[in-house]
Amino acid sequence: MFTRRFLASVRVRAIRNHVWFKVLDHQERGIFRLSSILFDKIKSVTLGVVLMKIVKKIRDSLKSEFSTKLGSFGPSIAKKLSELAVTWGNSAARNWSNDLNFAKYLTLLNMSNPFNDNNQFKAVFLI
Repeated sequence: MFTRRFLASVRVRAIRNHVWFKVLDHQERGIFRLSSILFDKIKSVTLGVVLMKIVKKIRDSLKSEFSTKLGSFGPSIAKKLSELAVTWGNSAARNWSNDLNFAKYLTLLNMSNPFNDNNQFKAVFLI
């Protein structure tokens, strides 16, 4: 499951990125810290599940805003634009919904829009 070295590296990364105290409560920090001090390797399934939830919480908070939006925002807008372009007669646009670079471009465009209202992609042709 988890080793002492892995838990220590996760903790150091969380502290360096100012996530350790923001995301985890006192109890979670204590469980994580004691587990990394007391055990060389976690063998308990119950403790492993608890640590997995804590590690997932840390990992999710370490994701950048861009990567978070890329997972949810970019592909959905790319699919809508692809469908719209196909209805206009552009048959090559079918591939746009599967193009990760196009999704990245749309996400970046959305994030850099100074007139962005609550980070919603506002375009007349998508309504």
